[in-house]
This record gives sequence, structure tokens and C-alpha cells, in this order.
Amino acid sequence: MSAKIKNYIIEQSAIGDLLIFISFLCDNYSSDTIINIDIDKKSLEYWRSDSNNYYEFSKKFLNFICPNNISFIENLSGSLISVEHIKQMYLFNRKEFPLLDLKNKFNNTVDDSKIVLTTKIRYLNRSFFDSIKNDFFKIINSSNKSIILVGEKILEYLKETLTMRIDWVDNMLFFIIDPKKQEFNIELLVDKYDYPDVDIQEIDNDYI
Repeated sequence: MSAKIKNYIIEQSAIGDLLIFISFLCDNYSSDTIINIDIDKKSLEYWRSDSNNYYEFSKKFLNFICPNNISFIENLSGSLISVEHIKQMYLFNRKEFPLLDLKNKFNNTVDDSKIVLTTKIRYLNRSFFDSIKNDFFKIINSSNKSIILVGEKILEYLKETLTMRIDWVDNMLFFIIDPKKQEFNIELLVDKYDYPDVDIQEIDNDYI
């Protein structure tokens, strides 16, 4: 009996979207199903000025996280699927979404003595954020755990970001750091992401 083959093209390509996409495939297809995937280049070109560079980065990232039965194939013909569609499927069926477990991709073990925070906040209303930030960061700064900051020092307001209300995007970096707290590790911060220079294998070194 021949193996089942599925071809999918993902409409969105942010890292979180790609993780949701692969999680969806792993949840709905067994490992004996051959799945070919690609990213919708038209959508990528619309949202990003560096679409070619980001496409190459996305290809490397997907090859890193995908199980053996899922392969990235350029210029693929297949079913176009969006993250919004995936979300609606799970909401409609009242089914919990199982996010892909990537621990087997890394050599390091999880260190629960650290708190990891990203510098970028999205889809969190500024007024709500303002109402909780003082208490939140007071708890963070009073913790005996060390803090790892991940992300960009200066947020890029790309086309995707600018289509949102500007008060739904913020840089957490300016609220986090307490100069009296010495446990901050800022080595994983970058001025901005330069996708052609991203070494996917460094993800393993940065994993904590």
C-alpha cells in the first residue's frame, strides 16, 4: 500500500505561526503520512521587505523543527492554510491545541532556575498592560531566579506591526530592568535580526 501524501502551504510565516502550523500537522497526521510544506511567497512578499532572506531563514527553521515525515519543498503546489483557520478548527471542536514539544531537538536540559522573557509584546492592549506592569515587574525583579532577556533591543515596526493599532505593540525591555538586580543576562539580545546571518544550530546553544 502506498504512503499517504499531503501538500500544505502556510500563509503566515512568523516563528510562532510556523510552530502552530507544524504542531497542527503533527496532531492531525500520523508519522506514516508524508507531508510536504512550503510558505506562501506572495503573502511573504506583501508583509516583508526582506522576503527572500526571511524565506531562507524560515526554510532552515522548519527543517530544524520538523519530524522526519515532514519536508520543506520550494514552489510546492498544495492546500493553502492559515493560522486563523487552524485556530478556528480547534475552537469549533472545543479541542485543546497541543503545541509541538521540541525538547528532543536540544542537547541541553531545561533549567527552571531562570525566567525567560522576550522583549516584544504583541496583542496586549496598552491600557491593560499599563494596569498590570508595575505589579508584574515587581514580582519579576524580586524573584531569586536569574532573568534571561531574548529578542531585539529596538523593535522594528514592519508592515505587519503597523497594520495593528500601535498601542498593541510594546518593548518590554524598558520596563524590566532594575539596575539593583544583578542577575540579568542580556547576551541573547540583538540590536535587530539579520536573518541571512542566523545560524539555526545556535538555537541549541542558546536553549536553556
